Amino acid sequence: MKNVFVCFVFAFVSALSSCSLSVIQSNENMRFEEERKLTLVIYMAADNDLESAALEDLNEMEVAVLDPEVTVLALVDRSLGYDVSDGNWSCSRLYEIKHDAKGLNRTLVSEQLSCSELGLNLSSDKELDMSKKETLSGLLSYSRRVFPAEHYALVMWGHGTGWRGLPLESRKNNSTGVRAFAFDDTSGSYMPLCILRQAIEEGMNGTKLDLIGFDTCFGAELEVCYELKNCVNFLCGTEGLSPYSGWNYTRLLQSLSQNGVEDLKVFFKNEVSTETSFSVVSLSHIGELFASFDSLSTCLFEYIGSDGDALKKLIKKTGLLAVPHANSEAYMSIDLFLRELELLYPHISEKIHSVQMHLQSCVQTHAADGHIPLGVYVADVDASGSFSSQFPFSYVRGSGAENQCSFVKDSVGYVPSIDGSGLLGTLFL
Repeated sequence: MKNVFVCFVFAFVSALSSCSLSVIQSNENMRFEEERKLTLVIYMAADNDLESAALEDLNEMEVAVLDPEVTVLALVDRSLGYDVSDGNWSCSRLYEIKHDAKGLNRTLVSEQLSCSELGLNLSSDKELDMSKKETLSGLLSYSRRVFPAEHYALVMWGHGTGWRGLPLESRKNNSTGVRAFAFDDTSGSYMPLCILRQAIEEGMNGTKLDLIGFDTCFGAELEVCYELKNCVNFLCGTEGLSPYSGWNYTRLLQSLSQNGVEDLKVFFKNEVSTETSFSVVSLSHIGELFASFDSLSTCLFEYIGSDGDALKKLIKKTGLLAVPHANSEAYMSIDLFLRELELLYPHISEKIHSVQMHLQSCVQTHAADGHIPLGVYVADVDASGSFSSQFPFSYVRGSGAENQCSFVKDSVGYVPSIDGSGLLGTLFL
């Protein structure tokens, strides 16, 4: 697949590595890759308490024997004080994943790469802010330039804790919570959902990502799907909490072949056996799902006066998706909500069935209990599970808050408005 010059370069770099380096290093200017079937980019925001988990997952990746038509790149940002393996480096590094014949261990053998878009070189360390749009967009631009492929996929690895903002008791006067990923302790920042979309759009230069996976908590939410619908084809993740250990990357990477992104979808669908609510979502018709859900929410307004408490109890009955015994953002399963709603209001079953139909057309998996796994934000809850009467400004339509996601801007029936309208506003404010 590679020309003679590239083969010579690889041999030369490998020879140098065997003499003086534990990790192969590569200058991007020496690479001339032919187009492969799939380039998978893993964005590992581990400048936090997940540093040790990141090193474990990188080693899991190296156990896999990759198909020659697949490239796997991992940008990892480490922290200080959580893990000392692999020489205890604490900067940001970009790797092309290589097989480690010694199996699972705590030493990396993958090829460290330079990247001009990110200012990464092989002669000095650099600390990247993983929450910045420019970091992700630069990585995607580099991946397309140096590792061209027929298909591209992105995994967002790390924390995804819902509407990251001030503690509940501090939100009375100035709420700044935002739906976010890529938490970076060194910079004290995170990547809001709308910035994630902008980074993908800029990094892919108008081309859609074939798939985005969230190895995080709360990745498979309607708000996330709606934000990314125009720049991503498929989304994979969990609607609730994800295990600390995350995905099995050995099994994931070994499942990849010349089928490319189709292999990814099959793998994630099979993960339902171990992840009780794993979602594979086609984003092509998310707009229709959003519209039907928002229309149903508008229809429910007339029942709030007499049945407000009944609706709150119904929402709790679905089993809120939240961090247990803590102040937390709470989500509900849309499918479970619809099932309970039809029992309470059978006379609006036509609108309920419309949402269910669109939900079924978008989500290609079922949870272990049979429900269709896709969540939506409801409210904040305290440690006892009681609903808060405060909403983050970024989840209030018309508040003027920065970094509002498209879901909040476009919803007229579900999200709370600055005037107190909207299903959630009428229920909880």
